Amino acid sequence: ARNSITAAESREIVDFLASDTLEGRAIGTRGGRAAANYIVKMLSDLKVAPAGEEKSWFQSFQGNARNILGV
Repeated sequence: ARNSITAAESREIVDFLASDTLEGRAIGTRGGRAAANYIVKMLSDLKVAPAGEEKSWFQSFQGNARNILGV
């Protein structure tokens, strides 16, 4: 996998996730949900299977916080 990821692709992902558009990606915020949706879309495109609760991508913890899980 390391050989299939380019520096430009990595930069694009990091730039988006660090962008002001996501408003800091805090838990439960619009920016946090947008970041999660972006990551889930990337995993789906790579044919990664969801491994969260009830066959979803997410594992809930501490109120409205969530992890994204895939296999």
